[in-house]
Amino acid sequence: MPRGKVRRESTSSAALFGGYQSAADLALVFEHVKLGLAIFDRDLRFLHVNERMADINGVPVAEHLGRTIWEVIPKVADTLEGILRPLLDEGRSSENIEVVGETAAFPGVMRSWRAYYHPSRDANQNIVGALAIVRETTDEIRLENALADAASRLEMAMSGSGFGVWDWSVDTNSVWFSDTWQTMLGYEPGEVDQHISSWQKAVHPDDWPIINAALEPHLAGLTDHYECEHRVRCKDGSWLWILDRGKVVKRAPDGRALRVVGTHDNIQTRKEMERHLDARIKLSLDLAEMEDVDQIIDRALLTIIETLDVDFAAYTESEGPDGIPRMARRRRSGRSRSSLGNWYGVRVKKDIARRLIRGEAVAVADLTAEASAFIGDVGGPIEGDDLKALLVVPIRSFDRLVGTFLAGDTKAKDWTPQQITFLSDVRDRAREAIARAKAGEANRQAQLELQRIERLNTLAALGSTLAHELNQPLAAATNYLSVARMQVTRLQADQPVFGAKDSDLPGPAKAIELAIAQVTKAGDIIRQMRAFTESGEVMSRLGSLKDTVEAALQTTLAGMLPRGLSIRKNYEDDLPNVLIDSVQLQQVVSNLVRNAIEAMDGQDKAELDISVTRDGGQLVVDVCDNGPGLSDAVLATLFQPFRSTKRRGLGLGLPICRTIIEAHGGTLTGKQRAEGGARFRIRLPLRDAPPKR
Repeated sequence: MPRGKVRRESTSSAALFGGYQSAADLALVFEHVKLGLAIFDRDLRFLHVNERMADINGVPVAEHLGRTIWEVIPKVADTLEGILRPLLDEGRSSENIEVVGETAAFPGVMRSWRAYYHPSRDANQNIVGALAIVRETTDEIRLENALADAASRLEMAMSGSGFGVWDWSVDTNSVWFSDTWQTMLGYEPGEVDQHISSWQKAVHPDDWPIINAALEPHLAGLTDHYECEHRVRCKDGSWLWILDRGKVVKRAPDGRALRVVGTHDNIQTRKEMERHLDARIKLSLDLAEMEDVDQIIDRALLTIIETLDVDFAAYTESEGPDGIPRMARRRRSGRSRSSLGNWYGVRVKKDIARRLIRGEAVAVADLTAEASAFIGDVGGPIEGDDLKALLVVPIRSFDRLVGTFLAGDTKAKDWTPQQITFLSDVRDRAREAIARAKAGEANRQAQLELQRIERLNTLAALGSTLAHELNQPLAAATNYLSVARMQVTRLQADQPVFGAKDSDLPGPAKAIELAIAQVTKAGDIIRQMRAFTESGEVMSRLGSLKDTVEAALQTTLAGMLPRGLSIRKNYEDDLPNVLIDSVQLQQVVSNLVRNAIEAMDGQDKAELDISVTRDGGQLVVDVCDNGPGLSDAVLATLFQPFRSTKRRGLGLGLPICRTIIEAHGGTLTGKQRAEGGARFRIRLPLRDAPPKR
């Protein structure tokens, strides 16, 4: 049987019964008191019990009298003996004793009582027995346990949910802050002063207007509850976003708020994600309008600094497409530095490089607490040597580390998963924009190269045309001057020329001879020019005609950006490579595509068909449109130089294209399509050696 444990109360049972001197008075008390009363003799026999004690023990009053405690309540008898023997022997009272056990009133049920035991003395003050006063506490203890369990469950629920609880007594401004409320801000339980000033000092100064706008109307009874998102300062000085909710639970008769209970919910992650999302959207919009790589990188670094609230951001590219390294750095202060061809490193933990090579993001809360190394050119300046916290995400290509994005701070800080995700996302968006900008630059360079070749080909055709057209009049002039010389020679034999003296002018024959020499020289120059333009060899290499056509199409479309254009491609599979000058072939296809698109300008439904197929020993390229087509008059002069249907055209494009194709040993033709529009067809022979000129 469990032993009782002693708890002391302020009221003594001796005081309760000290005023009753007669047996009649005692009997009256036994009858009407709501407590269980009993008197024992020294042998622990029941001498008197009241009805309440009989109910507690589950035995009628009559069956108590003259019987021992082992006979009436055997399951608690040993416990009672241990309490009553010292009292009977030494006269020491026992007050506020908790007794737990089982009686006949509720068999098999453990019950609890609060008991007081005092010695009973005769006239000579000899101890003749004991008085017992017992109060049933089973229901009270059960209720206390239930309340404790409920409180424990509530505490666990609040702790598990992450809510911090506060209870504000408005009149005294005392506030009870739960343990979670305190630990949420980095404090130990009990470290925060339980006063409203603790909360007031923690609130961000800029957030008071929105707090007052929500709290004051609720205290005045104008709103059902108080709710506000604001920042509070943590123990380490950082700011934490919380959702603060509360409700007045007690008001004075005049309506004044007396007690307000509420919760703090940590919403830092949500606010951080919202901020990151806004920054991502703005960054994407800005990058979409940028074409310069340095501008793209600097915009990304600025976003990192502003959004992650760090002191330093950097971009490294140790292996670009051109093999030239690049690094850009930016400080919160606005100081920035960019280098192309030089890579300035950063002091980092020794294992960071290995982890980055594996493709891992690396977050270091405090560099000074870790062994560190220097990554970069040993001779270069150490950029960011003052950093304590570092976050790095790798840039990889084909499982190789080719660069990084970095964020750093001069204070030690723990990096959140959301910050790591954000930096990785900035890396991906910036990398895509950088690739687009580099591709655009390469495309612009290709366009310039094509335009340069076009100009050279135009000059070649122009030189050839001029040589062809000017050779005839020069030949005629030579003939006329030859005849004139013969006639002047005959005249000089008979008489002087217009009275001129030989000392004043060279003789007519000599002058004409000089003129003939100059005309001959001009003819030689023109012939040399023509020979140069016609003898330029085609730099043929085995290559894919399909890839060449596709590259020309993409380059042309990128430059023209036609709207409402439908393109149908038919590239036959498994085509053999052919000997071509890819750049010149791109120029031809680009010219044909450009002409087709311009011919369809203004149509509601412009359609461009391009095909690359094989026809026996030839590869065939068709460029077709559904424009107005080619009239008979246009077809008659289609490839003649300086014949153009364009208002500002020189009429040299198609002649140059045909010249290039013929230099490849092929043909270029144009015709009207039966279904409408024009078709230009290139035929190139399949052979193993370049065409002979």
